[in-house]
Amino acid sequence: MQRLVIVLLGAGLAVGLGACGQSLSEVKVDDSKNGQTVQVHAGDTVKVTLASTSWTFDQSSDTVVLKELAWYKALSAGWATVSASRVSCGEALRCVGNQGEYRVRVVVSA
Repeated sequence: MQRLVIVLLGAGLAVGLGACGQSLSEVKVDDSKNGQTVQVHAGDTVKVTLASTSWTFDQSSDTVVLKELAWYKALSAGWATVSASRVSCGEALRCVGNQGEYRVRVVVSA
């Protein structure tokens, strides 16, 4: 089964803390977190892994808090929503109801 992985990185602290020998926390977010809120700290990495590659990720709901690069980078304290959508839920199967929607709220604290 192919999986889609998006990484969210906490604001600029990854380099600084790594240089000090401190480890950063990695928060894993998957299909089961759809519609939920995850709490992270600046510097944490949030890894979103969805069970299908057919998802298309949208821009963060607040680009001042969470900016999409090849991943999403937490820029400041606040919250933002990461969302994705798809029209196909399997080979030749159209998504029904909320099967084609994914949304997770990321709360970034300083």
